[in-house]
Amino acid sequence: MRGEFNKVEETEFVGRGGMPVRRGFAECGVKPARDASEVCYTYPDETMPDGVSNPLPSVSDDTCYACQYGSENVKYGGTVLGKRCRPYKYIWRWNYKFAL
Repeated sequence: MRGEFNKVEETEFVGRGGMPVRRGFAECGVKPARDASEVCYTYPDETMPDGVSNPLPSVSDDTCYACQYGSENVKYGGTVLGKRCRPYKYIWRWNYKFAL
């Protein structure tokens, strides 16, 4: 799996005296998100190293909140150029480990 997970969006635990342990993930759906190719935020050129121009399309507002499955960073050479809408939705699988 490639990419990054920046947050877990709807996770609930029921129980006492234990701890949740993340075991893996499930990819939901077989089709990519409707906005999978959209750039939702671009860092301005003045933040780019060595005066390199940002190759991503110019975006004035941070519209990542509107992405169907959230957003992910777009990196090049270790530099974050912006964010785009995440192409697939992932749900983490958890096991509940009891302290007993």
